[in-house]
Amino acid sequence: LTLPFLSDDYVFLASYKQWSDVLNVGHFFRPAFGAVFLLLARTGNGSPVVFHVVALLIHAASAWCVYVLSRRLFQRADAATFCFAIFLLNPLQLEAVLWVSGLQELLWTLFVLAGLVVYTGARLLSLSRLMVTLVLIACALLSKETAISSVLLLPAADWTFFRMKRGRLLPVAYVGCGVVAAAYLFARTQVAAIESTYFVTPGKYFAQKF
Repeated sequence: LTLPFLSDDYVFLASYKQWSDVLNVGHFFRPAFGAVFLLLARTGNGSPVVFHVVALLIHAASAWCVYVLSRRLFQRADAATFCFAIFLLNPLQLEAVLWVSGLQELLWTLFVLAGLVVYTGARLLSLSRLMVTLVLIACALLSKETAISSVLLLPAADWTFFRMKRGRLLPVAYVGCGVVAAAYLFARTQVAAIESTYFVTPGKYFAQKF
């Protein structure tokens, strides 16, 4: 809670001063992160403590989502508790919780996990459940680009939890997810330009991270 602002924190503090700045930041298109960052900066009045408190709460909420998903998957409370503890206390990515700029990681993770919790809440996929899931996925994408991985997580969840037996709305879910992703990519190109040197031929590092 006493860790001061570091490095990129000052870049974001300088970038997000007015609400109009949320959509006008360089190479990034992360308006959800920008809005939350600006709100916390104003609430904390120059103190990082409010960022740290919120980061802990978001991380705890994500861990709870992991518990719910694990309970559904393994049908065992002890296994779900173990998964919850591993996610909550995993020491490999401490900066996501400790570093103020890690808020973007926490936000997109929470939105994606919450989306999976809603999406897998019942075997038969309902329209209301699907719409809430798509809104959460959109919020994740507006927090950080990495959330595009959720496009792969939804069909993976369909197979893992239900062996693809989700009812007649399953194709609609995939079309909706594709529309959300396409709308996000289009909106991003309108705000943040992509340099021609950004794209490279996938190599071993890409395969490893994928």
